[in-house]
Amino acid sequence: MLLAACQPSEHAGHTNVPASPTERGVDADVIIVGAGLAGLSAAIDAANGGARVLVLDMNSVFGGHGIQSGGVAVVGSPMQAAAGFEDTPELAFRDWMEWTVDGNAEWTRFYVENSRTMIYDWLMPMGVRFDTVRPSHGNSVPRFHMTHRRGLNLTRPLYLEALRHSNIDWHWNEFAERLVKEGDRVVGVEARNWRSAATLTLRAHAVILATGGFQSNMDMVTEHWRADLPAPARVWGMS
Repeated sequence: MLLAACQPSEHAGHTNVPASPTERGVDADVIIVGAGLAGLSAAIDAANGGARVLVLDMNSVFGGHGIQSGGVAVVGSPMQAAAGFEDTPELAFRDWMEWTVDGNAEWTRFYVENSRTMIYDWLMPMGVRFDTVRPSHGNSVPRFHMTHRRGLNLTRPLYLEALRHSNIDWHWNEFAERLVKEGDRVVGVEARNWRSAATLTLRAHAVILATGGFQSNMDMVTEHWRADLPAPARVWGMS
């Protein structure tokens, strides 16, 4: 699980920024679709920078797929060192580029070189506590940092931090059906409420899609599943 936008801001801090009057035809500076790990991280960072943020999620609670994760890959953390695991960005880069089918070298290099500061050091002040480092596929040393009670204790501190910002608003039970575009520019989101079936159009200067990968699309999962790995029966419904 990657924490998109999980990085320190030059405006980082816990002082709430008063929301400015809404511009005509604009509901927020930034609309974020998804209140999971990526969406909450992006919301906090944007709010720390003074933006008026609107978070939409199809569920009635925060968390998304992050609730089921419980950990993140971090390279060269104090926990690894304390447990006697020697890890470096060079080692992680080699592991992941060899393991992935079509890994992006530039993004992988950025992640392995910045995961310690942009994830581990960024999360700790918000109350996230990792209690173990576990091995995982594609890693020659344990670097998957887990929290107690899995994803709940990873996402909840982020949500509580987001609630401290008066310039973050929330729309729950809203399913984003399509993006609103003007020419080649995305300017908003069309959403439908799961409970009332009412539709609404929200506009912003920027839109961030934080809806995770395609793990809930079984057709795409099947198409892209690694041929050298057995397909888990409980996912496919196989006997």
